[in-house]
Amino acid sequence: MKTLLFFVAGSIGFLACKKVQTTTPQIRPIVEAVYASGKVMPADDHKIYAQAEGVVLAQLVSEGDIVKAGQPLFRLESTSQQARLSNADAVLQQAQANLSGNSPVLREIETQIASLATHAADDSANYVRYQNLWRENATARINLDRAALAYQTSRNEWIAARQRLQRTRNQLRLDLSNARTTARINATDAANSTVRSDLDGTVFEVYRKQGEAIRRGEPLASVGRGGAYYLQLWIDEQDVSKVAVGQEVVVKMDLHRGQVFKARIRKIYPTLNAENQSVRADAEFTEAPPKLVANAAVEANVLIAKHDHALTIPKALVQNDSVLIQNAAGKPEKIRIRIGIETTDYVEVLGGLTKDSRLMLNSE
Repeated sequence: MKTLLFFVAGSIGFLACKKVQTTTPQIRPIVEAVYASGKVMPADDHKIYAQAEGVVLAQLVSEGDIVKAGQPLFRLESTSQQARLSNADAVLQQAQANLSGNSPVLREIETQIASLATHAADDSANYVRYQNLWRENATARINLDRAALAYQTSRNEWIAARQRLQRTRNQLRLDLSNARTTARINATDAANSTVRSDLDGTVFEVYRKQGEAIRRGEPLASVGRGGAYYLQLWIDEQDVSKVAVGQEVVVKMDLHRGQVFKARIRKIYPTLNAENQSVRADAEFTEAPPKLVANAAVEANVLIAKHDHALTIPKALVQNDSVLIQNAAGKPEKIRIRIGIETTDYVEVLGGLTKDSRLMLNSE
């Protein structure tokens, strides 16, 4: 169990009575804390991902650079993407031409319609002529029927051609819409070949270098708000039940040796990390160091409980919640005590002893 506890050391007085040494409980501050390790993380830190496949043609920034939102960070080159973009543009141009006033597809159908309209008009006139001849009894019925059938057929073909023209226009409009969408997607992918920052901040890490091949969705860099940091801590699963949001954290780091800084727990994550058997907790500085760098290692203690005037005894004297005291007759006597906060070296006594009790260090 990784529980560390703070205490203020006090002097232990030793009383000699022949060969028996004794000590008395001491009043001192005692603090229980849970150990955590972690690192300094930049606030608003997030990764910049590739939105297209290709090769890093140019790495435009390095770690520590200050960048603005929209600033280019990398340029990617993809032969296949350029081919798709060129093909999409060609398809779009063809779709636009097919729907234009000089469209060869539409002009062919329109020419057919004009021809069929003329044919239908001729057949209509011929049918009217045979109707007149029939009324004058100047032609046979079969001739009138043939003229009627010819007119009906040519008229149906004319109507069908007009409907085919409308269907063709609708299909060409749909083709044009699809071509525009495809061209826009490919243009976006082409634009994504320039990877830009999403925010104003500092480049903390660059994961890919010039000449490296990358895939869509791979991280290229980490960017965060410069000057703002938080602590990413890992707490052993056995201790995490003691930790709560708002608790004070005492922090030490190699970056500032010999100094102690204060923070406060702001978030505890609900998932156990299977690799280190720990739970993540984030803390924010209440007393920040004068200088910080991302990924700086820290050691921390989360303060769980603190009593400023506790009755304490050395932990080594406690056996199964009992201690050996020297009674009024000078004889050893084992008594049971009630324990509060426990530290590495001391325990808080809540009952069973007074500050005048004499604890035996040996029984010889």
